Amino acid sequence: MLQMDYKKVTKADIKNILVLNDTTITALNNEINKLESKSLSVANLQAKISRGTISHAEVLQIADILGYKLEWIKKS
Repeated sequence: MLQMDYKKVTKADIKNILVLNDTTITALNNEINKLESKSLSVANLQAKISRGTISHAEVLQIADILGYKLEWIKKS
């Protein structure tokens, strides 16, 4: 079995979900900053996603902001 490149999958998933929701990384970053009362840059968020260093908690937060939930589903 081939090893999945989880960094690329995470990046592609986030990019696709932004497109499906007709939003941008900038708008997403603005929402995260509002919720966290922070002032992190868009470049910082993009870098975390590209490097694959975005935390699971951050991915859950992104899903929540965009109106989604993530579930763990057992492979069959």
